[in-house]
Amino acid sequence: MKLLALAAVLAASTATTTLAFSPSSPLQQPLTGQTRSLSLQSSLTALPSLPNPYKNLPWVTERERIRHERSITHDNAALFRELGLPEDATYEEVKAKTDHLIDLAEGGVKKK
Repeated sequence: MKLLALAAVLAASTATTTLAFSPSSPLQQPLTGQTRSLSLQSSLTALPSLPNPYKNLPWVTERERIRHERSITHDNAALFRELGLPEDATYEEVKAKTDHLIDLAEGGVKKK
């Protein structure tokens, strides 16, 4: 008799445990990967941005200054190549080439 009562209690506890860990509604379903990444992304953008404590270190500022100078040089070189001039062209050469190209495109507004 005790064995039968113990088996009934064990069966009831197993059923209760199984029901306790199974989702009962679609709202309790685990989030999909896309929804999870969207909620993570929105929560990350909601965080306040903290200033970078390493930004003002001397070697970091020097590296940033050099990087900025290099980007300006690269951009200027691209503009000179577009005009068909060497990088060491004078102001007069750049002005003459620009005026020449404007004269060539005089007929169309969109060509300027």
